[in-house]
Amino acid sequence: MPHTISFIARAAHVFNFNTESYYPMRRHLARLLPALLVFACFFSTEVRADTISVTYGSLSATRSNTMFSFAGQSLAVSGRGDEGGVLATFCSPCKAGDTVSLNGNFYGGSTLGSGPATVNGTHYDRLYYESGELRFVGSIIVPPTDSSLINITAPFSFSGYLSGWLNPNDPGTAVFSSTLTGQGIATLQLSTFFDQSLGTRLYSFQNITYDFQPNAPVPEPATLVLLGTGLAGIAARRWRAKLKVISS
Repeated sequence: MPHTISFIARAAHVFNFNTESYYPMRRHLARLLPALLVFACFFSTEVRADTISVTYGSLSATRSNTMFSFAGQSLAVSGRGDEGGVLATFCSPCKAGDTVSLNGNFYGGSTLGSGPATVNGTHYDRLYYESGELRFVGSIIVPPTDSSLINITAPFSFSGYLSGWLNPNDPGTAVFSSTLTGQGIATLQLSTFFDQSLGTRLYSFQNITYDFQPNAPVPEPATLVLLGTGLAGIAARRWRAKLKVISS
């Protein structure tokens, strides 16, 4: 916001002439300055340029509500709200062999709601997630079963952004505003029943949980050395074989 106010001040200085022909323009600018200041205050946020990788925690969704608690690096957030946009809810009913999308979109406001958060080591009892979008992408194939309730797991990828305010009615600066990324394992729970009229078992969405997991571990230096030694040995054997062919 200081940059915005500085711009407004410079604009006011440009039109601060004593020449009478500029007086009407100065008068119009004076009327606009309050609106510009309100605009600057309302849209200013503490934007964090870095992308935070979410490494642990989860988000769970049913047909009626959303709950989440996840963290990564210097940010930890929790909250609950209304239902999100989970495509797996369209599995109502679906059949064995069907491909079910695990995609889910959860937006700021009523869906993400509010909850406690820790930002750069500072704890807040409640922040309001008025702005944000959490996007999950994945899919599964419904397996055949005789059970009345099954859990199916599959990997997912995650991206989005999230902002948190102390007061949802205050247009001031957000406590945080971060870009998010991550991955993990989704667990889709389906209930099943055998439909006598159709002669087949049908499945119906119950809930889904996205469990965040960190990225695959980087091989240890010793492992890399062994791998390099092995490749060097293979190359040496091929080189000696070529020499034998040439000499013969």
